[in-house]
Formats: sequence, structure tokens, C-alpha cells
Amino acid sequence: MNRVAHWILVAAFTAQFAHGAAQPATAGKELEAAMHKEVVQGDLKGAAEQYRRIATQYAKQPGIAARALYQLGQCQEKLGQAEARKSYERVVKEYGASGQYASRRGRGWWRWLPGPRRREG
Repeated sequence: MNRVAHWILVAAFTAQFAHGAAQPATAGKELEAAMHKEVVQGDLKGAAEQYRRIATQYAKQPGIAARALYQLGQCQEKLGQAEARKSYERVVKEYGASGQYASRRGRGWWRWLPGPRRREG
């Protein structure tokens, strides 16, 4: 995915968080700052730490926490870290009821989940 398409995706998710009153502006700004660090600055390790902190700090806000965990998994996967699997599993386990992140097929994260492998069409 090129940088322009990735930024469009980032902007769409950021706009989603800014829409609801249940999501404080600070949480959205922190998430946006972590995405900037990941995508623009290319600092995957720094972004991963920010995502980890955001997921912990905003655990009671599913939209923010699930997105932070998903992005954490993306960083870990890009870094070749096996911990990506745990991050993705947490999204499904803790926030899967909303279905919003459990059905993501971006970058093939479902490969990290246990069980039989099947190709999604």
C-alpha cells in the first residue's frame, strides 16, 4: 500500500473517532500522533510503544483501545515480532463483540490466529 492510500485510510479512521462524543478529543489526538509516528516518521518501535500505552490508558473506550491494539499488531508484524499475534488476538477477544475490528482483513493479520488456515476471498 502506498503512503497516499495509507494516509487516506488513517484519515478515515481518525474522522470516525472524532465524530462521537464518547471519544474524547485527547484520545483521538494521541492515536493520530502515534499513526503519524508510524506512517510518516517510520518509527515503528516508537509508535508501538505509543499504541501500547493508548490501549492501556483507554481500555474502557473500545473504539480507541481496539484501534490502538490493531495498529500495535501492525507495527509488530512489520518488525517481524511474534507478539503481533497476541495483539490481534486481544482485539478479537476483548473487542470482537463489536465486530468492527474482528472482521478486518488488512495486511493478512488473520494468519496469526490459531486454527486452520483458509484463504479469504
